[in-house]
Amino acid sequence: MQLYFDEKTELFQAVLKISKLIQNAGGRALLVGGCVRDALQNNPCKDFDLECYNISAERIQEVLQNDFKLDLVGMSFGVMKVHHYDIDIALPRKENKTGAGHRGFMVDCIPDLTYAEAAARRDFTLNAMMYDPLKKEFIDPWNGKKDLEEKILRHVSDHFSEDPLRVLRAMQFAARFDFSVAPETVELCRTIPQNELPVDRIGPEWDKLLLKGKNIAAGIDFLQQCGWLPTELKEIPLPPLEQIPEQRTGNEKEDRILALSVLCHTLQDDAIRTLLDQLYRLNGLADTVIAMTTCHSSLQQSHKISARKIRRMALVVKNIDLLLRVSACCAPERHHLREQVRTQAEALGILYTPPIPLLQGRDLILHGLHPGKAMGELLKKAFEAQLDGEFSDHAAAIEWLQKELQNGEYDFS
Repeated sequence: MQLYFDEKTELFQAVLKISKLIQNAGGRALLVGGCVRDALQNNPCKDFDLECYNISAERIQEVLQNDFKLDLVGMSFGVMKVHHYDIDIALPRKENKTGAGHRGFMVDCIPDLTYAEAAARRDFTLNAMMYDPLKKEFIDPWNGKKDLEEKILRHVSDHFSEDPLRVLRAMQFAARFDFSVAPETVELCRTIPQNELPVDRIGPEWDKLLLKGKNIAAGIDFLQQCGWLPTELKEIPLPPLEQIPEQRTGNEKEDRILALSVLCHTLQDDAIRTLLDQLYRLNGLADTVIAMTTCHSSLQQSHKISARKIRRMALVVKNIDLLLRVSACCAPERHHLREQVRTQAEALGILYTPPIPLLQGRDLILHGLHPGKAMGELLKKAFEAQLDGEFSDHAAAIEWLQKELQNGEYDFS
């Protein structure tokens, strides 16, 4: 069975050259994992993993040294990275659980393992498929192709339970591919403890769910089935998540805020902080999401939004467009209100950025005033007046300032 890769690319030509050099040395290089899965789905492959059989790591380095530079940092795990190419070269290996967490393993590289034995350490059957790029031979020791065609995530072996990170991989795969999880895999996941994972490994998996998921609800539902759903989300009905993919822009930071704001839009502020502390270590993320959910709630309770209110919302959320995309996910029926807000925010010049104070300290200094508490109070009052719509350009701001100074209420001594 032949899989179709873009063989004209420099990257795939490097794959072929490495495979040929390995073959000439008596070994066999097989493409493994995601690149094989993606090829079967007719998706482009941006990186490749080669697993090399019947050849030692030392011999691989020897036969490649004239053509490729290798990074050996991952050699303790039997992995070498090819400089200038997104290619990993690995040896077949067995992993033995030696401690807690997803890194508590001892790795034994065994070049003469059978294909089924080597693939047994992989997470899902659809990631345990192999392909010989020279012989055009497809190898499927765990029936991954059938599961891929039937859109099922199924663990390869009981070794799956040794790495708790794989539960979150099942979560994000279910969402990204819109696959169901095999009942026996769900049951196995129910037995895996959650407390062995550090937050720095949790966040990236949730990002794949929220930033790449086609069906985010499938991932959340899987967590619920296997008992891994965070407590804060168990206490609320599953929010509408199906519109999130349509509202993404590709800006990672904004898309994360969008998805989390939708997911948390019915949670109280304390619950949002607790939840996000479990998932991420990103400064200010909880504050930003809380700002979004608060303003969304205010938007929901309104029938018409004044320019004054839009300015103040923009000051809180920093991005009215993003707030409107959150609203489009949570309350799609309110499109008329969103169009009104969008039109006004665009006219005010604050659709994507918050209002900037028109009156600055240097303006007060030019009027003979000195820095101090009174100046701070005057600038604060000026910005409030700007938000209320009393002036909208710098010239009008200066007129407002001159009138305020005529009142003589400020002590600048």
